[in-house]
Amino acid sequence: MEISAMEPEDRVVVSTRPSRREASQTATHLSDGVNSELYACAALKSNEHIRVLHLHPGEGDEPLFCSVHEVDLGANPEYEALSYVWGTPDFKHQLNIHLNHHFTITSSLNNALRDLRHANIDAGPRILWVDACCIDQSNIPERNQQVQMMGRIYRQASRVISYIGPEADESNLGLEFASRLYNLAMSFLGKPREAGFSFELDNLAARGLPHREAIEWKAVRRLLRRPNASRVWILQEYVLNQNVVMMCGTKTFPCELLPRIYAFHKMGMTPRIAVTDLRDEDAAGNDNKTLLNLASMASLRLKRLDGTAETMSLAKVLIKCHGLDSTDPRDKVYGILGLASDADNIGIRVDYSISVTDLYINTAIHVLETCQNFELLSCSLSNPKLTLPSWVPDWSTSPVAYCNIARDLFNAHASTPASITINKEEQKLLTKGVLLDELIYVSNEIFPSMGAQPGRPTLWPGQPFNWILTHLSVVHRLREHPYGDSITDAFWRTLITDQTHLSSRADQTYAYNFQAAIRVCCLNYALSMGIPRGYSDRDMLELADYASLGEDFDWEINDDRAIFGHDYLSMFQNMAGHRSFAITKNGFMALVPSVCDAGDVVAVFGGGNVPFVLRGTGEEGQFKMIGESFVHGIMDGWVFENDPQITNFTLV
Repeated sequence: MEISAMEPEDRVVVSTRPSRREASQTATHLSDGVNSELYACAALKSNEHIRVLHLHPGEGDEPLFCSVHEVDLGANPEYEALSYVWGTPDFKHQLNIHLNHHFTITSSLNNALRDLRHANIDAGPRILWVDACCIDQSNIPERNQQVQMMGRIYRQASRVISYIGPEADESNLGLEFASRLYNLAMSFLGKPREAGFSFELDNLAARGLPHREAIEWKAVRRLLRRPNASRVWILQEYVLNQNVVMMCGTKTFPCELLPRIYAFHKMGMTPRIAVTDLRDEDAAGNDNKTLLNLASMASLRLKRLDGTAETMSLAKVLIKCHGLDSTDPRDKVYGILGLASDADNIGIRVDYSISVTDLYINTAIHVLETCQNFELLSCSLSNPKLTLPSWVPDWSTSPVAYCNIARDLFNAHASTPASITINKEEQKLLTKGVLLDELIYVSNEIFPSMGAQPGRPTLWPGQPFNWILTHLSVVHRLREHPYGDSITDAFWRTLITDQTHLSSRADQTYAYNFQAAIRVCCLNYALSMGIPRGYSDRDMLELADYASLGEDFDWEINDDRAIFGHDYLSMFQNMAGHRSFAITKNGFMALVPSVCDAGDVVAVFGGGNVPFVLRGTGEEGQFKMIGESFVHGIMDGWVFENDPQITNFTLV
């Protein structure tokens, strides 16, 4: 866009681009002191103002040149907002402002600006808002003020460009092939699946797709694992603006493309080797954090576009963004304020002068006292890095375990109001509720991450058959469920937290899905591993009969009835992954945080939609918070019926 298109009151802060002959001269390096001096000369006139870069044309190895301008957001200026990964803070590249000065910038920003600038000098400058250059990062008051309005900056941009890196690893081929996979999946959407529907490796040619070793598959897997989706700021940048594109090298493409490829993979509508391949050591798993974040991004963007994200609480957004990364751990809170509908009411202000610990404690206090519910504590509280009270989430961590228990589906507190009081001096949370039961059995972590706790045995993710088989044996030692439910019913409902992929409560058809899942496990295990040690062919058939579907156990692995089994197993992995299965003293079955131990107790608080696991400290009435749980049979308020004994809890 031409400079002349700017509003008349826009103030040019520094000079425009020199000639190409002058550009070849060496610019004087800006030390931190000189940078501060430069910003001081160009101090923003108003809290409504921002800076924008006019990135001048160039190509190849020609130096980067820009001019910096101040604009009034209230005048709706034209600019594009750049979203990119800051990356390694190497600061070894130059963005020249004029002959005597330049910004030092990172390699990732250098790549982005080189791919973004117009090649033709007649095209004029490209007007961009770039956080690293447009905010004086060393000026704490300015940084506070500008970050507080970051949501507005991204919302008002004419377009947001999410730059995922330079062309590399056959990325152009990968983008073309990803588009092809997307179109193929869309052709299946909404249509009934035909018998034998399959994306098995021996069926690729029938779908018009290349063989497993073709470079296209690896190119897509590399694109999906680019680190752009790991940043906490990406959510605001991706969600708040209607017009968002992704950019790889000089290629732009719809921002929904990569998230939907992963979503289609989870739905079984694209071949699994588009996302994961055991022969590819860099893409052997499908719970990669970047992949999971892609799914969160797509979900939030859809909610924002259809209007449902307007009511997302700060607690919900903090939980959803917990797995994202930030260079400054304070940005795990500040970076998502623009997405929360109640952020202004809760009253958290951006302030980079306070410590990370103080910010996290203040955030927990503000949210818990203002909202008077326990939604915030449904995040992952395991393995904190910082020294915090157990009821204060450590947002600086990036847990693999995602909080998939849909709290809006459950009403464990039976509309009993919360009673939350916080002793700020002693950093203790006081509340009331019912002490339900004690854990007597806790399984190993289900489908663990590579970062499982040292010394704690874990399951290999490829053995759902062994896990289900072992625990069917465990639960059937129980004489009965406390409420008289079928033991098998309670078991299969617990493993998926009694809900479906659509976040609705599971109906009895899922009993069929569970039975089909056991058949799928039997077939998969027998085909890939042979009959397990200690089992005969007859044992395998008896296991299949145990989950009888009223028909012969003779269908093939790609039979359409197997789809129901795969559906259950997928939900099992989503909901139980990185948690543990537990049984209480009174026979309740539960999914609990993987750090739980026998002897921990389950409590339901007033205002708590789900139960929580606590650990006694040795002092009467005092506990440490371990985390949220699912306990079959009590999720709809039974605990608070019939005048239960109310307990005072002090969380430390």
